[in-house]
Amino acid sequence: AELPSPGRVDLIARMTPPFLWLPDTVEREFLAYLMRACITETARQSAFTDDLSRFLQESLAGALFGHCWRARFGMNDDAFSLATRRYLPSWLTTLLEKIDAEPARSLAELQHTLPVSPAQVRRVFQRYLSTSPQAYLTTRRLELARVLLTQTDKSAGDITRMIGFQSQAHFTRCFKNRFGKTPTQHRQDVRSPQI
Repeated sequence: AELPSPGRVDLIARMTPPFLWLPDTVEREFLAYLMRACITETARQSAFTDDLSRFLQESLAGALFGHCWRARFGMNDDAFSLATRRYLPSWLTTLLEKIDAEPARSLAELQHTLPVSPAQVRRVFQRYLSTSPQAYLTTRRLELARVLLTQTDKSAGDITRMIGFQSQAHFTRCFKNRFGKTPTQHRQDVRSPQI
């Protein structure tokens, strides 16, 4: 089947809840540009025999995916995050901000002041973010750990405590499941020159 050109079909209009993203004109134009570039590169080299073409296509697709990912899950102080979060219940936005600011705190501590029950938190989290509060918190902790491993000389044990894991073994298992390597391997790979 022939793919319609991005100009004839509004793909953004087809996006539906749970995240209710309504990009402004500039965002829509940028996404349309990335889509057109991906389609053009795919049509130019459909056999993928050219390494440069494959690299360009994967890069463009990665940029498009990253743009949409930020819109879906947000990044700190990012315009997409603000646009996305304005459609969430205010208490959920508050909880997400608390998790971002203090990922070492337990979910019970973070939820303590919310005006809803833990069961309601789980339901709404699943509805809007398609994940559980604990899975989101664990993901944020692991992302912070990866930054700390890359940018500091803190030991894995210190990082384990800083991000709120109860044991280093559990932290190591979760990190490896998420990123495909242990914290030590990640640090070595990042700091070793690639030849």
